[in-house]
Amino acid sequence: MKIFSFFSPKKIKKILFEEKKREFDYIQINEGPFESLYENHPVLFNVPLSQCIDRIGKGFSPEFNHPLFVAAEILNHQGIAHSSEYLFNWYNKFTHKHINDIFSFKQGHINFSNSLRLDLTPRESFILPWEGSSPVSHKTPLYGPVSYEECKYELNRIKSLIISIQKYGYHLARSNNPVRGYLLASGNQYRFVIKGGQHRAAILSLMGYCDISVTWQPWWPRKIDAAEIDFWPQVLNGKYDKKTALYMFESFFTIANKYE
Repeated sequence: MKIFSFFSPKKIKKILFEEKKREFDYIQINEGPFESLYENHPVLFNVPLSQCIDRIGKGFSPEFNHPLFVAAEILNHQGIAHSSEYLFNWYNKFTHKHINDIFSFKQGHINFSNSLRLDLTPRESFILPWEGSSPVSHKTPLYGPVSYEECKYELNRIKSLIISIQKYGYHLARSNNPVRGYLLASGNQYRFVIKGGQHRAAILSLMGYCDISVTWQPWWPRKIDAAEIDFWPQVLNGKYDKKTALYMFESFFTIANKYE
């Protein structure tokens, strides 16, 4: 399988744009992600929302306080004005200038090489140990600062999705844009990292859904396994040592890794 490390950011954007325009007939596999790892045909499989996280390891269940979840909850009960104010204040409080601010490295855990980009300008410029290249920026910011207009845009997306799901339910049989991501696996535990569809995950969690139908992120490894840490791209090239890389990986499996 081809992975992002072989392509420039411009090429990656073009690939994802072309993939999004295509419409697939998906095979629904009900058992879960591991049963679909080696499927060549586009598949949809079910993942518990309790196992879904964003790119910095924050979950969508109520106990994680994900800003999209909380914003949707406020929007549903108090309206868009209160929700916009909450989201704006949250993003401009949750700002980071260093990767350590996100992962809260303890004394002795961090040991980066000088070649690793530590600053977070522009947003989301940091790279995870198992990623092959600098990630393409997402439309949904993981941290601030953001403008009030960006917050209103996020809330309008949330509002339209709430209305749609309340009216029609959430069903995927034929779609060109299902929720997509990849697995982090450690022994018999896993997390599904959502790279596209965070708003839907937050709203479905708010509405009491237990599972979500997802597919694999195109042009991306389907499973990152802790047992293969020696072969992670940023460990191989020396940007992360194994101790730091494993500490970051393990943080994705703990409820302590939540938004405050």
